[in-house]
Amino acid sequence: MATVAAFKGVLYNPERAGELSRVTAPPYDIISPAQQEGYYNDSPYNIIRLILGKQHPEDSETDNRYTRAAAFFKAWQEESVLKRDAVPGLYFYHQEFSGGEEGRLTRDGFIALVRLEEREEGVIIPHEKTLDQPKQDRLRLMKACSANFSSVFSLYSDPGDDINRMLKGAAAGSSPMEATDHDQTLHQLRRVSDPGIIREVARRLSGQSLFIADGHHRYETALNYRRWLRESNPRHTGKESYNYVMMYLTPLQGRGLLILPYHRVIQHIKSFEFEGFERILQQYFDVVRVAIDGDNPQASLNAFLARLREEGKKRPAFGMYGLNQTCYHLLTLKEGVFSSLRDDDTGSASLKKLDVNVIETFIFKRALGITSKDLQMEGNITYVHHDTECLDLVKDKGYQLAFIMNPTRAEEIQDIAGRGETMPQKSTFFYPKLLSGLVMNRIVPGEMIEP
Repeated sequence: MATVAAFKGVLYNPERAGELSRVTAPPYDIISPAQQEGYYNDSPYNIIRLILGKQHPEDSETDNRYTRAAAFFKAWQEESVLKRDAVPGLYFYHQEFSGGEEGRLTRDGFIALVRLEEREEGVIIPHEKTLDQPKQDRLRLMKACSANFSSVFSLYSDPGDDINRMLKGAAAGSSPMEATDHDQTLHQLRRVSDPGIIREVARRLSGQSLFIADGHHRYETALNYRRWLRESNPRHTGKESYNYVMMYLTPLQGRGLLILPYHRVIQHIKSFEFEGFERILQQYFDVVRVAIDGDNPQASLNAFLARLREEGKKRPAFGMYGLNQTCYHLLTLKEGVFSSLRDDDTGSASLKKLDVNVIETFIFKRALGITSKDLQMEGNITYVHHDTECLDLVKDKGYQLAFIMNPTRAEEIQDIAGRGETMPQKSTFFYPKLLSGLVMNRIVPGEMIEP
């Protein structure tokens, strides 16, 4: 089962790099071009230059965002901007963040190396589909830099939170490395190098499977990187550092495990006519129009979102807002359609009844004619995290339709991933994201990992 090991983390040296908040960044795949520029301006040592470097018209095979990332990474180590720990450790990671209506929340976990396993082994279990282009991009970066700059985010079972309590106790006497991100989330990292604690953590996880929550592309990229190096190493033993990936682990049962939805916004549907589309929807959904109070639109939205959450506890439900419409639409999958979704050779009922699958099957494919290939290419669809953002794209940018989603639940992820099935991309948004740059992992030629 899961093999967890300590490692010699590469960390920013505050004496050379300055404040940690100015050199770290969220994962590359949620950074907009404007945000990229902002992180570039934060510091000449910001990790953005490694995880999402700028592209230039004159880029070539020998001078591009990947080769420049490798040059920065090498130079920063030579200049002691980055320093590698002398002894292996685990890195206890504490976050404090706003949970909306739930108030201020905390989430604890730790960063370690985890042995890479193929999916069929049933040890590291994904829950979302991946796309080829992001994996090709990340593989080019790994080949250039021989490092993990961002952690894969995974879940394990620990109802009593025993592992976190053990690590927190071991780290209590040390000062944290600390950063606050643009969402005002506090991130604290403490090193735990006690061999006895490390062995006990590894022992407790050795009988478990791990569920990937976020970072599916990074995990599959690490597998591809291992295959690439293994092919050129006739003396491969399985202990080489390229057999492992840097991973953040947190309990599935943690109160701070906050999952937000990815809302969907649609554009470029040819010959689209709202009334005809609404009639098609009525074949599959109970459709209710909900008026918007022009004098207090925020109160109307809040009430609509509360109603959407309640409906979603019974059956798949979506909020919809169309261009030039004066009301919201509440779409709830009809009972007969819901009951007809059963286990068969195309998938389990659990997967079919998942909100993200229902919207793809009945709304995108059947009602709008968007194909599976279109969904993969994301030509018609934009994913956003905030309900007001998706509404504004319709109101201000001329998008045709906005769909407000309820979040996927942790138990749904465990159920579906445990069956060996995968959800559509953008099924979950785990919040808060992990900061890239708190700790990094160098994949050193000839270095062996001893769990």
